[in-house]
Amino acid sequence: MKRITAILLILLMLTGAFPLSSALAAPDPSITTGGEFNSVQLTGARAISYHDGYIYAAQRDNPGGIYRADIHTGVVTKVLELNRTMSVALNQAGDLFYTVDDNKAVIKKIAKSDLTSLPLSSSAAAAVSTNYYATNLSYVYGISFDAEDNLYFTDYASKGIYKFTPGQGQATKIIDHFSTPLYGLSVDPNGTIYIVGENDLHLYTVKPDGSQITKKSSSPITSLNSIAFLPNGKAYLSRSNNIVAAPEYNEGLAPDTEKPVMSLNGSMERLVKYGAETADPGAAVTDNADTGLMTRITPIKNGSSVTGIDTTVPSTYYSHHNAEDAAGNIAAEVLAEAAQAPSQRTGGIN
Repeated sequence: MKRITAILLILLMLTGAFPLSSALAAPDPSITTGGEFNSVQLTGARAISYHDGYIYAAQRDNPGGIYRADIHTGVVTKVLELNRTMSVALNQAGDLFYTVDDNKAVIKKIAKSDLTSLPLSSSAAAAVSTNYYATNLSYVYGISFDAEDNLYFTDYASKGIYKFTPGQGQATKIIDHFSTPLYGLSVDPNGTIYIVGENDLHLYTVKPDGSQITKKSSSPITSLNSIAFLPNGKAYLSRSNNIVAAPEYNEGLAPDTEKPVMSLNGSMERLVKYGAETADPGAAVTDNADTGLMTRITPIKNGSSVTGIDTTVPSTYYSHHNAEDAAGNIAAEVLAEAAQAPSQRTGGIN
């Protein structure tokens, strides 16, 4: 280990890479000790939705599009460019659904397989988008899936909530003629529907059959647009230019609170041959309740995320490994290092 560390330091000096001590970003004050952010800034965040470690947000203006915030780091990245985006949701498979602010009321779908190279330009998004459901309504401003992939959505004009089950011809009405037009809609892990009233800025819950409507907020919530839930029941609100944790609306699930545990496959430090093919060995994940959990690997070079390791350019990469169980418990991040050897060096570890 000492020999490899010494070689790494020499390589850093030879290649002009940044010092080892500055490789990791300073702790973000918005990140809680549990590994989930408390707030992130995102101008004009409209509807929000959670999936697989990210909170997705629809941004209507300046410029419009869909963004996602990493629950582990709070880092916000663009998913696609699209003006007048009003809602976003993802199903269990990871396909992305959205609507835009017009009276066509078509719910669009982008398959997960088309979300590998981000961000998508507006033209690229148009090329891979398909019509998932063409409503006979107008101005769909909130969409959300439940655990069975039933799609719930709001209609601004009718002040209603509707449910579309895959394979059925038409959506069914849950309620309409509500007391106020409706904004963002979310379904919590227990299947309860949450909606935002535009005129009064209150948060309401609705039973899936529409039999009971309850006002959840004791007073108007300034600039409220939407709410989203993590699988563990933790709630986030989109409020004007921020997405913020809202513990007062956390849903009490019974729950698994134990974090998964990760261990690196192989050494924490690797010396990679110049020009050789290489792949991160990854990490093993164990959990008290779930099996088959996967890790998410984010390679970082010079403080920025990259798609992979270029072995023809001498440098040092830092692989951040993250994992999350079905209950939303986040493992402690594991870090690995890979240094690129100069072209004259032939030894090393592939």
